[in-house]
Amino acid sequence: MANQTARHRTIYAVPEYVVSKHIPESIVKHLPNMLWADSYKYTMDRPTMSELAKLQGLKTFDVALPIDWVREFEEKTGFNPVGHFVMSYDENAFGFPLALTREGIVAAQIYNHLQS
Repeated sequence: MANQTARHRTIYAVPEYVVSKHIPESIVKHLPNMLWADSYKYTMDRPTMSELAKLQGLKTFDVALPIDWVREFEEKTGFNPVGHFVMSYDENAFGFPLALTREGIVAAQIYNHLQS
């Protein structure tokens, strides 16, 4: 059991949509699947998005995201950014979406990669 625990210390949260669309089948067949029951072991109570934003030192932000951006993000990545991003207005008046959760940071990297 200790060997199995050591083997499963890192979890990569990649939406199935991204795997099916962007990763070759020759690689996918070697990736282990996470069962839904197992994934619930890794969930825990976490602060609200407002609390996370304040912990990150953001002064001006909004937890509401532009719906067109949410739809585009979800269409490209298969990941719903609501509850993982805020709109930050600290840098400019137009604002930009900023990932605050681990899942959001991974999804943002996938999104940025797909954009370039």
